[in-house]
Amino acid sequence: VISIYPGRDFFDDSNGSLRPLLPADAAALAKQGFVDSVSPEVSTQDSIRFRGKSATASINGVGRNHFRVNGIRLLQGTLFHDDRSALQEVIIDENARKALFDEAGLEATGQTVIIGSVPARVTGVARNDNRSGTPDRISVWMPYTTVMYRMTGRPELSSVSIRLR
Repeated sequence: VISIYPGRDFFDDSNGSLRPLLPADAAALAKQGFVDSVSPEVSTQDSIRFRGKSATASINGVGRNHFRVNGIRLLQGTLFHDDRSALQEVIIDENARKALFDEAGLEATGQTVIIGSVPARVTGVARNDNRSGTPDRISVWMPYTTVMYRMTGRPELSSVSIRLR
């Protein structure tokens, strides 16, 4: 997996003059012959709430192929129906499921949670993504357009992840 970020190198701090990564960049990369799959990505952090429960979550706006690109397995449910229409859908990890639904004895899929101020229907539960080294961290994944337009208000990507053939 290769991740591409804005700038010339990892330590490029010329903030004002950087050309932002845009969804069109991810689409252009996806057309390359050496590319298996691509995921546009934008990230933020906010609360996730369900009934009386609340937790801080890493919110990952991603493309439909994110789970293939990064080898993250769904334990329940389905992927997003569309990643380009700012749909209010979310896939939560096991930590989010435990924090929000276990005590109530409810299935997570099909429930509506509030992420920041955005209501979203849980379409799936994914295996915890512990690559950050923080096993208790709560991660959720939404279509990248949902995070860009409904949460951050910026039409730019944080990164693009690529799985090579």
